[in-house]
Amino acid sequence: MSIEELKARITTNIQYLQDCTDYTTHRAWQAAHDNNDVLMSILNHSDKQNALGKHVAQLNLGSLFKMVWQSLSDFITQKYSKGYNALSAIIGMYVNLTDISPELSEELGETGCIHLMIQAMDNYRMKQRFSEGPLRSLTIILVNAIQNCNKNIGVYRNANVVPILEKFLNTDDVRMKVYSLRILAHVVNEEESSLLQATNGGVAFLLALVKDASSTKEHREQGIVGSLASSLDLLRCLNKLAVNDANKTEIAKRGGMPVFIRMLQNDFSEDEQCAAVQALWNLAFIEKIRKSKELQASVKSLKKLSMSDNHHLQQLCAYALWQIRGNTKHTKSRTSGKVEEAPPSYEEAISNPAKSAAPRNGQVMISYQWDNQETTQRLRDNLVTAGYEVWMDITHMRGSLLEAMAKAVETSTLVLVCMTEKYKNSVNCRAEAQYAFTLKKPIVPLLLEPNYKPDGWLGILGLTTLYHEILSTDQLDSNMASILADIQCALGDEVDVPIQPTREESQGSASKSQQKPASGQLKERVRQWSRDDVQEWLKGNELTRLCETFKTFKGKHLEKMYSRYSEDKRAFYDELKNDYNMDAKTRTEFEVALEDVFEE
Repeated sequence: MSIEELKARITTNIQYLQDCTDYTTHRAWQAAHDNNDVLMSILNHSDKQNALGKHVAQLNLGSLFKMVWQSLSDFITQKYSKGYNALSAIIGMYVNLTDISPELSEELGETGCIHLMIQAMDNYRMKQRFSEGPLRSLTIILVNAIQNCNKNIGVYRNANVVPILEKFLNTDDVRMKVYSLRILAHVVNEEESSLLQATNGGVAFLLALVKDASSTKEHREQGIVGSLASSLDLLRCLNKLAVNDANKTEIAKRGGMPVFIRMLQNDFSEDEQCAAVQALWNLAFIEKIRKSKELQASVKSLKKLSMSDNHHLQQLCAYALWQIRGNTKHTKSRTSGKVEEAPPSYEEAISNPAKSAAPRNGQVMISYQWDNQETTQRLRDNLVTAGYEVWMDITHMRGSLLEAMAKAVETSTLVLVCMTEKYKNSVNCRAEAQYAFTLKKPIVPLLLEPNYKPDGWLGILGLTTLYHEILSTDQLDSNMASILADIQCALGDEVDVPIQPTREESQGSASKSQQKPASGQLKERVRQWSRDDVQEWLKGNELTRLCETFKTFKGKHLEKMYSRYSEDKRAFYDELKNDYNMDAKTRTEFEVALEDVFEE
């Protein structure tokens, strides 16, 4: 059957369901089942799946879900009733649809459907086993919708999914426990990731499943416990939880490394090998693990895989080897044997970085994800106007250019990290930022994506609490002064009146009264504060609990703290924690208040 015939068949069934007034009829049940038959028939045809996935995203399936839910949700636990069977069939259709359509997954988040499903899990968690019927289908939809659409992370968290699903981690229903962990792995922040292991043994449980699922070819391909999850699904979840150092240590302690090394063998798929290399790379960030004989034993297999024709696999192997060696060497990957027009190398692209007629000290590297061209190019132009030499990847660099990327980081004096969800998940971007951090390069974080809260390894580098928001070119222009001030502080330059970026949309410059006060002026004003002024500032920022701690502080003391913050954010965070006994929430609030008063 052609793709156009498949589209027409699914569209007819969806239109019937949208016009339907009674979903308990045989015809409604049949429409849902017919769509499932279509979707099952193309399981091994990725081209048809992609085409259908984009097509169904145009059929208003979010509004249909809400209509079905309003009509049938009361039947969710009434097994063998017509309403139960109809709800099972239609919700089952959404399982298969979200599996092929990230666009539909996003729509379910935007229309409130995901919130309804999460609430249902909370309402019915004690009334019925989730391993059967519509409740089981709801959990699988939630797995698909978060795996296929990172934009839904905020939706899940706003629906309070973490405490709701944590309640299922102690259940004897293995399916529900695995589904919950697969969802939570994508949603939890670093602190919650550690908590999953500490309170529920989630990491150890997932690792045990990975060992089982990777033990036979049948388990790897079809999953365990009745097609519950493949070894690839489970290992990807484990890798997400391994952003936390405590979880890395737990994985190593419980025998994860031999499992991952075994998965580097040729009888595993390239996707499985990539996930296993990622796991070894994660563990190598812990010095004790990196120097262990077990991890060093993986070097031979990684070197062999680094000669793969799969660019992504060779790239991951290069980064893993790089980290295992302690970031002292760079590994070249083999180039593809395919005949194609070679793009300019990254090294060539940055050999003549943009320069200004009025140069400043320092070479700035912009580390960003390729999708954010417009904003980052505007950022580059503004920096050049301000007098900085700027390096920026303009070639969409590949894994074979690892050495050139490393050279760019090494020769830069400051790195601007442009954070988005895709940036966090990019292997190249992660390598750039972590190498800059290892070399102790000053890093200024910028947030480019709305509704995204930086997490994961970005938190390990200390980039998730204080950053500049530039969600558009207009916002970039308005915040450019504070970004320049931050760069000047980080490079140890005297902070002058920030250069206002030019706007292509308008002519002329803003009047002095409209410009933001210079950072130097702000410092001078704060420097004059008395002890009482500092106390009032703390109270005004709802930090009364710190009044006693800073009772002897004057403005000049705050200025020194801000200077330490600008020079080394990570050391500053450690100081707040160890010297002033601040918990994570208080540290964040204090850091934000401190930045606000010097950059307002």
